Amino acid sequence: RIIKSEKPTDNDVTLLKSDSHFEVNNVNDEKDQQISTSSVSETASRQENEEDESFLEMHLKSKSGYPAKNARISYKEVSSYTPIQTVVERAKKVVNRKDLVVVGRHSHVNEPHHHYEFGELIKNLGNYGNDTHKSLGYVSEAFLVGGVMASLLVLQAKQVKDEKKTS
Repeated sequence: RIIKSEKPTDNDVTLLKSDSHFEVNNVNDEKDQQISTSSVSETASRQENEEDESFLEMHLKSKSGYPAKNARISYKEVSSYTPIQTVVERAKKVVNRKDLVVVGRHSHVNEPHHHYEFGELIKNLGNYGNDTHKSLGYVSEAFLVGGVMASLLVLQAKQVKDEKKTS
């Protein structure tokens, strides 16, 4: 899990395409300082983050849930100012064709802080199709253009209002 940092960290990377491979550059320059951390819906975002944290605490961080007990599943939190590019670079080092990477996605309205970083990634590496990010999300397309060699499962939660029928 890559946690969005407010300031540049040692974990930050920028993926660049060279002739035959991807280069990784340090991101600590002024242009990358422009990533916005504002949110369209701060309350909804906070609630989603609290729900995410609760789930992670229950199943992964506490070492009591099934995934945490499984030796084949690893969980690590890393802070980064460029979370999309950092997760792609880390995945390229860790996973292979036999691995399954599970990626969550939000609607783009709730991801304004990723928009600039994703735009820079697409400028550097190209895109996978005009509307791929609309279907799969920013992180999933970043995995595709970044050359991560693994199976990819994209999940998006849907909030269902509990409406009780009265007869």
